[in-house]
Amino acid sequence: MNGTQSFTFSATLEPYLNNVKSRKRQAIFRIYLDYPNCCPDGQYNTGVPDFLLTGANPVTFTSYPDYGGGKSPDYSNERLVSSIEQLIAELARKYDGDNRIAYVQVGILGYWGEFHTYPNTTLMAPLATRLRVLSAFYNNFNITKLLVSQDSMQYFCPPLAGTTKNAGCDVSVTSAPYPTVSYPSIGFHDDAFADSTYSATSGKDYYFYNRLQSRIPDINSFLTASNGGKGGGVMGGELYPSYQSKIFKTTWTGQDFSQCVKKTNATWLLNDYVFSTLANSPTTEWYAARNASLMLGYAFTLRNVEMTSITSTSLTLTFGMENIGSAPFPYLDINLAVYLKNATTKALIASNEATSIYQLTPASGSQNIKVNLKWSTPITTSPYVYVNLKSKQVPSTIPIAFAVSGAPTDGSDFLVISTVEQISTNGTTPTPSPTPSPQSSVKTSSSTGNNGGIKTGNSTRTVSESSLNSYVSSWIIFAISLIYLIY
Repeated sequence: MNGTQSFTFSATLEPYLNNVKSRKRQAIFRIYLDYPNCCPDGQYNTGVPDFLLTGANPVTFTSYPDYGGGKSPDYSNERLVSSIEQLIAELARKYDGDNRIAYVQVGILGYWGEFHTYPNTTLMAPLATRLRVLSAFYNNFNITKLLVSQDSMQYFCPPLAGTTKNAGCDVSVTSAPYPTVSYPSIGFHDDAFADSTYSATSGKDYYFYNRLQSRIPDINSFLTASNGGKGGGVMGGELYPSYQSKIFKTTWTGQDFSQCVKKTNATWLLNDYVFSTLANSPTTEWYAARNASLMLGYAFTLRNVEMTSITSTSLTLTFGMENIGSAPFPYLDINLAVYLKNATTKALIASNEATSIYQLTPASGSQNIKVNLKWSTPITTSPYVYVNLKSKQVPSTIPIAFAVSGAPTDGSDFLVISTVEQISTNGTTPTPSPTPSPQSSVKTSSSTGNNGGIKTGNSTRTVSESSLNSYVSSWIIFAISLIYLIY
């Protein structure tokens, strides 16, 4: 931003988004004003635009020595706050729903845009400014998911428990009236993940999970609510930087990573160390990091597929499906696409790409998804059945693959029924062929589906050398580019 209603996205944000897209990834970014010890040249450069430093009511700063030093702007300056609101509105106008972006973090305020100035708490933006920034994001973004630092949670009051307000929603307010503004579709990122995320023995508000429980007792509802089409919240964050080189070693004795993921329903995490140091080195630590990435986010598996009520121009398919991941799919738009093809020519007979599976969450268990298909030209033999997963919020270059052994990871359709039977004139249903069993990185039991095909798996997933990349889940630890942008 270089002036009132004058924006520089084409020179700042666009190059990053296009670079991320070229690498078949999606971006998560936040905008900051104050980045302690920010710059390679050793000089502190504020993120506040130059035009706000001069003229009437210029933005002033307070220096601090912590984290290498910096200058905190006066967050009560009306010129600054109004410009922030303009920026957010234009950002949403241009980029809301842009599938190059996975999520936008509500940054801007505090050190690194993390909604805190610890230990210099008096430098933090006043509550009125915080609520204006949150409201600007919430009111302008209707598609792209938003997350805010969990440090903001003390003044979050999502209305998930009827009209009852949690008196602890704002720990800085000690008496009524408590804040009533709510942002039920904005999720949270924990930038000290696995350091202050979960404790089995302490109920202190210091821990991310405890904050969630005290403010949002029904986390599953928070993650899956429709919120007028905005969808539910999303959880993620950054592995605590000083732990990134330790947490996946066999000597690690800190917080249990898997418990932290399970309790918070984390969908994505930043881990710079994996790329900068481990790279693709096939060490025990590297495999442990890959296993950790598989714990994050959604993972859709097929339990069984059954074909019934078949005639020469119609049939019904029932898919036993389950999300065995740690979190729901983050967007309302996630569909099971079904294609019927001629067994010999592979010509398309019928298709349905509009069957929503958003309701499949880790808490919902296995569900039967029924799809009815009809076509006009009669057939005499049963068709091949192919499936795929589709979302407008995921570019076609980033496949959403099934967590099933043998399922394609390149975005191509997955053949699940390949037995060809004659269609009887009396409407007898042919017996479908066995469908593939869950991938080798999902432990399986010996039980089978009702067509004798797909084995039932559980939610415990491990990785060996032979099973690496056996399925792809978007928004996992290795699929994110996090961008910090100067305002």
